Amino acid sequence: MTTETTTQATEENTAPKFNLTEFFADRVASIDESGTFDATVQMYGAAYAEEAIIQISEQFNPAEEFDEHIMSVSTFMMKAGQEILPEPGKPSEAVRISRAKLLLEETLETIAGLGVCITIKSDSGPHLNKEAKLDYVADAPFNIAEVMDGVADIRVIATGTALACGFIPCATIQREVDINNLAKFRTDKDGYRNEAGKWIKPSDHPIARVELAYAQVLKGMSAFLAFIADRRVIETRMAELTTIMEEKKAQGLPVTAELEEAFKLRGLDHPKENPIEGMQLVGQLSEADLVEVRTAECRPEDLADLVEVRTAECRPEDLATLEPEPQVQPSVEPDYNN
Repeated sequence: MTTETTTQATEENTAPKFNLTEFFADRVASIDESGTFDATVQMYGAAYAEEAIIQISEQFNPAEEFDEHIMSVSTFMMKAGQEILPEPGKPSEAVRISRAKLLLEETLETIAGLGVCITIKSDSGPHLNKEAKLDYVADAPFNIAEVMDGVADIRVIATGTALACGFIPCATIQREVDINNLAKFRTDKDGYRNEAGKWIKPSDHPIARVELAYAQVLKGMSAFLAFIADRRVIETRMAELTTIMEEKKAQGLPVTAELEEAFKLRGLDHPKENPIEGMQLVGQLSEADLVEVRTAECRPEDLADLVEVRTAECRPEDLATLEPEPQVQPSVEPDYNN
């Protein structure tokens, strides 16, 4: 064994080994000591009382709702010709049966990876539901790879089921459910751990408001899509106005610095940013307005006048009344050095 190989082996042996139990124990201890846990539970209670939903950001951001996983599942479904409803609703019987089969199949595969066998008791009813009487015996081989694969597949099928029912399993819904679960540990309530290790929620624990959470997401999406539509109009107008500016420069026509700067403004990089005033003006211009800009002297105030005419719903012929101010040519001092 070479010195380099020996050194590498020594470093690998001395490197700290990741311990999942310690990692989360430290994290929970930290949020307890800082008061973050209690503050989150109290904030949820206050939001619940006001029929409000806790958000990460003050303004809606789709990037916080859609993760790579959701996009991957939706892409697969579209390419496979699997139906995605446009809004929350009831899929066809065939889709619901297919989704039920997939969920059960992946769940059973995960259970098998856990090494658990399930038997339906003879005195159980004919239907397999949560009231069915089942026996669980962990006498089969445990396979961690099957558990990993099964958990990932369950998430894929669960996400696809949500999309098939016309809603996004978004972060806002998950946050509502997660914080609702954490609120079960309030010290002033009667929650407890039963003999099987399951935490029993307090007797007066409220239900998670998933529909209210999703309604908030839909509202944010509507506003975002409207922003995108406005942005596309603005970008189109910007491109057209830039062309006009270049034509005027090529013809030697006067162009003021203010108007040139307004025309050079570009689209927003992020929906949280507020539109620049010049862009808002440009976005309100119509095709007819562009003709007027092209034929006018292009003073900065012309841009505002055109928007004012359009928003006031004046007649098209009123545009002709916008007379440009005369351009004052700078005087040229003689050069006595030549």
